[in-house]
Amino acid sequence: MARRLLFALLAGCLLFFATQTLAADPCTDLLRRAMRMEGLTTEEIGGICKTAASLQTDRRPEITAEQIEKDIAGKMVSSWIFQKSEWRDIDILESKYDKDHATITINVDTIRNKTGSLRLRYRWVDGRWKLLRIFNIDFD
Repeated sequence: MARRLLFALLAGCLLFFATQTLAADPCTDLLRRAMRMEGLTTEEIGGICKTAASLQTDRRPEITAEQIEKDIAGKMVSSWIFQKSEWRDIDILESKYDKDHATITINVDTIRNKTGSLRLRYRWVDGRWKLLRIFNIDFD
């Protein structure tokens, strides 16, 4: 009875702390040792850590228009290069997140009257969203 209560308490604490941080591994060595000392099996510890890690995945920040503006600077679409110092207005039309991947559809207006929609593919790499590809929908 006491072991199950401690197990539940440790699991609850672990899940709470996992949702509060973006660390790569929510299970520290100290926490793993504490769970082992209480007699938890490797499978039980692994299950708790896996659950905590999946909760962290759900707490990744959304990709903002400001981030997109920085990410597309210097990139080419059709025969157009987005200059770093050039003014751009970016509206996010649609965002889809699936674990380590994100697809963002945006509308872009530039100072030189180039306008249109782009689809951006991102991947979660080393604790941040990284732009992988730009697809031209109707940017002219």
